[in-house]
Amino acid sequence: MGEGQDTDNIGRDDRLTIAEAAALLGVHKNTVRNRTKNGSYRAEIVKTERGPTYLIERESLLTNLSANTLSRASQELVGHQAMEFVQELLRPFVSELGEIREELGAERVRRQMAEERTAALEAELEAFREARESPQTVEEEPDKARAASRRCARG
Repeated sequence: MGEGQDTDNIGRDDRLTIAEAAALLGVHKNTVRNRTKNGSYRAEIVKTERGPTYLIERESLLTNLSANTLSRASQELVGHQAMEFVQELLRPFVSELGEIREELGAERVRRQMAEERTAALEAELEAFREARESPQTVEEEPDKARAASRRCARG
């Protein structure tokens, strides 16, 4: 795969960043980075705002399940056919686990947004309470409430 391609496919199901692959496999990002550099995983480098980024083909993670799950010593003890059989058995589970982890990440983002919205609404409510409790004139209170509403709408 080529270098210097655009970032249109980041986040699509067929390719993963190093962090996404590490989360999927349950290993450290450096482990995935090293495996990518030594050719265990098929990847390409794309340019992003943060600089060059590896995008790893999801299928290459599934194809190399033995490298992901067993040490070299363990692989030598298990026959090649047995390893292929185990890989085929694990493939749907690994794929589903990746999808679930991605859904969890999206749910965390939604939760954070909801918490931020809740905080903004609480601030608006407090501004309304302060406006009612302050000894200001009746004419000033609607202006303060409108200002609080505008701040909340922007947040």
